[in-house]
Amino acid sequence: MKIVGYSERGLLNSIFYEIAYSPNSIQLINKLVSLISFPYRDVVFSMRDLTIFIEQSFSDFGDADALLLIDNDNVKQSLFIEAKVKTSQQKFWSIEDEFNSFNDEIRKFYKRTKENKLSSSNLFTQLYRKLRFYNAMKADGIDLLKRGVNFPKCSSKEIKKIGKNKVVLRESKK
Repeated sequence: MKIVGYSERGLLNSIFYEIAYSPNSIQLINKLVSLISFPYRDVVFSMRDLTIFIEQSFSDFGDADALLLIDNDNVKQSLFIEAKVKTSQQKFWSIEDEFNSFNDEIRKFYKRTKENKLSSSNLFTQLYRKLRFYNAMKADGIDLLKRGVNFPKCSSKEIKKIGKNKVVLRESKK
């Protein structure tokens, strides 16, 4: 068998659909999520129910490769997943290199040696946007996201909003 693809979203689609239609889907998703490393905190998942959104748009905050809305022993949790695949243009990709690149771009911007904005495809840029989305939603709900959240000058936009798309607003509230 041979499968050809380069998209992380296609990969996630395949994984989550395979899990969803398995007779032991909850056990499989618990096992998959248990492989994730969470810096600075111990997280144990014991999911009872789960809704998965693949490539859900959050307007200026970016599209999540996947968002898991989890019922974890009656505690509601959200898990944003940003996936990366190694392309043929790169021999090696590491999370440490991606984090260093993120930090280098910030330093260059503030030293004014480079005026470019942060790369929107950098893993840590994407995760930072989702963290800011989550924090705004937690602090003031959808209203703050509609008014706009201030971002650093090195971002593609200094004020990011959720927009007016009804699907995006409905899913953001979930």
